[in-house]
Amino acid sequence: MEVNNASRQAAAASDPIAEHYWQVARALYRTLRRDGPAMESLDPGPIVLRRDEHVHLHLPTNYARYVAIVDGCPPAWNVQQSVDVLVTTDGLIVTLRDGHILRFDWERVTAFYPEPTRWTVTFQFDGEASALRLRGYAAPQFCVYATLQLRSIDYFLTSDPLSPLL
Repeated sequence: MEVNNASRQAAAASDPIAEHYWQVARALYRTLRRDGPAMESLDPGPIVLRRDEHVHLHLPTNYARYVAIVDGCPPAWNVQQSVDVLVTTDGLIVTLRDGHILRFDWERVTAFYPEPTRWTVTFQFDGEASALRLRGYAAPQFCVYATLQLRSIDYFLTSDPLSPLL
């Protein structure tokens, strides 16, 4: 089934939490379009940041990694779990349930698929890193911030995937 803006709105209207997250993503998109990338820095908590790295969003989401064929099993999205993600000027910092911390740097992203109306964003990386998918209510915010970091400002201002947030 194709998920469009109308069906996203219908789903969000029946779920106040989804509607809240959608409105926060809309506000973020509109603010960044108007004011540019200057955002207030958040406290990273116990995470040690790199020099001149700043946290701009701290969001809960669902995390999955794409794993190729292993032990005869077909490729699949697995290692799925609920996580906390810090969105920084350098990339994404994911804290897994077991306490492990993973970094996904913007500079290593080779492909990026923002799908805010499907509550999903997918990243591919260079090297050995497997693809990363973030899914859930916070996905539209990830889509907005990542589009600003990974694309030109002209693309950000005219992005078709982000247009439902206008």
